[in-house]
Amino acid sequence: MIKRTLEIAAALLLVLSLCACGYGRRIGERAIVKTIYLDQTQAGVQAGLIVFTCEPNTDTAAVRETAKLYTGVGRNVEEALSNAQQQQNKKMFYAQNELLFLGPGTLGDISPYLRFFTEENAARPNLTVFLTPYHMGELAECAQTFSKIVYEAERTAADPRGQGSTGRIFEWDTGGLGMSGALPIYTFSKEESDYFGVKQLMLFQQGTPAGKIEKEHMQLYLLLNDKAHSLEINTEIQGDLVSFRTHRLYISRTAKMLEGVPYLEVRIAGKLAGAMINGKPVKKEQSGAAAARINSYLSETAQQMNDRMFGQEMDLFGSRHWMRMQDRACCDALEAQGKFYETARVVFHFSLLPA
Repeated sequence: MIKRTLEIAAALLLVLSLCACGYGRRIGERAIVKTIYLDQTQAGVQAGLIVFTCEPNTDTAAVRETAKLYTGVGRNVEEALSNAQQQQNKKMFYAQNELLFLGPGTLGDISPYLRFFTEENAARPNLTVFLTPYHMGELAECAQTFSKIVYEAERTAADPRGQGSTGRIFEWDTGGLGMSGALPIYTFSKEESDYFGVKQLMLFQQGTPAGKIEKEHMQLYLLLNDKAHSLEINTEIQGDLVSFRTHRLYISRTAKMLEGVPYLEVRIAGKLAGAMINGKPVKKEQSGAAAARINSYLSETAQQMNDRMFGQEMDLFGSRHWMRMQDRACCDALEAQGKFYETARVVFHFSLLPA
């Protein structure tokens, strides 16, 4: 019995020594696809695969991953991806593919590229979508930082504050008139010391860009779409430089009908922390007045963002959903008449208390 146990253990050790970087395959046999890049060019759809492979080494503890880019062009997404995959001879492993980068050429109408993956979202349930301002040639120049590009994008997508998690593939409704909402713009570089991350969101209406938002506008978008639960803002209010952060914020929505018009009141409550004005901490006796200024600023900013987009029939903060829960028949009737967005009203109130 002891002899048999030792034989099994030896066999297991042999298998493990031959398997690394790939769930039972020998070293170097598997190419792990981490990122898919797509762009639209005059030649057709351009696809890139950032692939991680393991370099064979007699010392399994010293095995190192290397990242390479394989590219292909095709008449459609499927053909372009197939041509990119054929540029190497290893077995492609997509289970760890959680990143989709869409290049600047896709912005004419982004819906078809998203639709391709939403239709197969069961295979990639955690796929996160990022826009990137770089063409394929610029991406290829970043060969020395591929690992960091992937790592930072994955980290951003998993950020509990939600600043990169705005584009899970299963969230998008790409049917009908096309995708509406926002996608994060991911910037990176061939220089390790440069910034890697998301500072802007691109808004979309029916598949086409409707503008960019950043800084406090981006944070408010994420907060009011339940993608973030706190704020950390540095801005100018009435000529003063104001910075503050908040504890976890709570949002309540009250929908009603006022004289036959859908009305939604959105209230955001919580506590301020670390408020400073012109570089100086706010004193206790000044905290009430400072909180009032901040609440007024946030309420006005959210109102302006919503009014600007709502008038263009873009529901920036998902208000239509809450109004329809109150009176679906009325909302549907107004939409059928083409009057919903010109009559419905949304009002925002921030009531953050001093720490």
